[in-house]
Amino acid sequence: MLTPSELSTLRAFMDCLIPADDWPSAWRNGVGQYLMRQFAGPLRHMLPAYRSALAELDAESVARFSCPFADCGSERQLELLVAIAAGEACPETRNLLPAAASHAAEGYYADPGNGGNPEMTSWRMVGYLLPGEISAP
Repeated sequence: MLTPSELSTLRAFMDCLIPADDWPSAWRNGVGQYLMRQFAGPLRHMLPAYRSALAELDAESVARFSCPFADCGSERQLELLVAIAAGEACPETRNLLPAAASHAAEGYYADPGNGGNPEMTSWRMVGYLLPGEISAP
């Protein structure tokens, strides 16, 4: 489906969209698993756009920072994504940003049966009560 290099770039891209704080980043909370399932099914048509955007993102990162996007560090990654969002680089990646952000959120808050949110972490984060759980007073 995706090469190891594309997966590495996708992971860094998703983790820029939903970075870790007190809660896990996108990839650690199952967004990668969610996307792989979706790319094999309903989002199959989006795979070429992701591949193209990931290649463009890596090429721009190498041109600006002399390293692939996944390896250039979170500050440079964010700097590049801000430039892309401002329309200063990577038009294919910019066009994908709204869908990618939506897919990241879908995977992050997904029902675990869909591949994302495997420990229901994001549900706990937003205070969603699971069957059998009692809220604190």
